[in-house]
Formats: sequence, C-alpha cells, structure tokens
Amino acid sequence: MTSSILAFAAAAAAQAVAPHGHVDPQQAQAAGYAQAQAALSGTENTTAQTLRTMPIAPATAQTNAQANGQSPLTLTCAGAGTADKQRGSFISGRYGWASMISHHDRQFEDQVDVRLFSDDDRIRLPRTMLPGIHGGDAGWFKLKDVVADARAIRANAAVSAFHNPKVYIDRTTGRISISGKDGDYSGDCQVIDASAASKF
Repeated sequence: MTSSILAFAAAAAAQAVAPHGHVDPQQAQAAGYAQAQAALSGTENTTAQTLRTMPIAPATAQTNAQANGQSPLTLTCAGAGTADKQRGSFISGRYGWASMISHHDRQFEDQVDVRLFSDDDRIRLPRTMLPGIHGGDAGWFKLKDVVADARAIRANAAVSAFHNPKVYIDRTTGRISISGKDGDYSGDCQVIDASAASKF
C-alpha cells in the first residue's frame, strides 16, 4: 500500500508540471516521490511515538452506583398493607379425619426500609407479609434486578426461591408499592441521611 501511495504522489507531481516547459517532468517526479516518502516516514514515526508515550489507564472496579451515575440512597417508608395468611384446621369424624387450609386477609401497618446504589441493594419488609419459610438477614432481603431511571426504581425482593415480591418506587411522588404472593403494601418514603447523628 505504501509503494502505491508513493507512485501516485510522484505521478501527480509530474503531471502538475507538465504544462510548464521549463520544468523537467522526471525531476518533478523524483522530487514528488521523495516528498511523499518523507511524509509517510514522518507519519509512521509520529504514530509510533504517540503509541509509546500514550498512558495506559489502570483497570478499576466500579460499583453499580458509580457506573449508572446513581448516588447511594437510603429510604424509610411508612404505610400499610394486606397480608394473605393461611389457616390450617383438622376435621375428624366417625370414619377418619381431614385437614383444611383456608386463606384470610390480615390488615397491617408497618415501616419499610430501603438501601440502594451502594453495592448492597436491600429492603426490610414487614414481618406480617413474609411466608413461613424465607431467607434474609434480620428482616432484610436482597434486591435483585434493580432498574432505575429519573422517575422510578423497580426491583424484586429475594424473599425465597418461590417468593420474589415486586418493588416499585416512584421517585417523583415518593410512593412505594410492594406486590407478591403473600400480600401487598403501599406507603410514602422519605430520604434519610445515613451519616446523620442519632437523635436519641
């Protein structure tokens, strides 16, 4: 490719001086060839020097919050909900017995706490709306599949393998809603300064 460029530059130089009889076309062609070769050599040297002096940025690990441009967020929400509770009973008779499970709704009021964008997204759910068998740590559950934009935050609370309530937070109104197999909850959230001193 380099030889083609040089030949083209030399031919162009010779053609440019063709109308002028006092200029030797062969000399012009040789001069054009030399200028093109010098230009290519300078470009290659400049490129090589740039590559040698270019700093290599160290690889650094970024948290999800930094990558998405989100600042750590701590919320405390006050609200109420309805829990779907099961009630089991036994019925015995002359020819044996049978078990019966019934469902009933239990109204409750409770607080929900949310921690987001600190590489440890989690939520504290009301105990009333938890299933009998669940995971978590002292009432806190991991938030997965977190999707956040300027207006809303969506996630799923990893309560158990079969229970992953949907969490929706409206960033404009401050409303939170939680919906799952074991109940629903809605409330109003306010931002809490995690570094603030205790009041008591």
